[in-house]
Amino acid sequence: MSNPANPNNAIPISWDEAEEMIQAYRTKFPNTLLNEFNQRLDGFRIPVTEMVKIIQGIPLEPYSGPQETYSYCKDIFMMPAVRPSDTDPEVEVFTIVVAGIDADNKIMKGAVYEYMRACPPICPTNFI
Repeated sequence: MSNPANPNNAIPISWDEAEEMIQAYRTKFPNTLLNEFNQRLDGFRIPVTEMVKIIQGIPLEPYSGPQETYSYCKDIFMMPAVRPSDTDPEVEVFTIVVAGIDADNKIMKGAVYEYMRACPPICPTNFI
């Protein structure tokens, strides 16, 4: 679904609409993304405190890249990625890398997060 009035903006949807899209994903791609326990990956959680740091562009330690100057954070950018499992470094698991995008359309490289908490096993209690 897109926003015909402004295709660059997200639009609010009802939970019923979200649930329909989630069920379509589960039906059409039942085993596309798996967690490290070989279960279907249903989502990722990131603490709000980390999202605030991304939005504020607060540099993190041990970030050692060039110190760049950014305008304000305009968007959040979520990138699919793969990393070694916490339990078995030989196993690769899906993750998401999250960063801010500034008003000049540049990734704000000083505040980037990974190691999202995967669902499952850490799912909301009322998740479908």
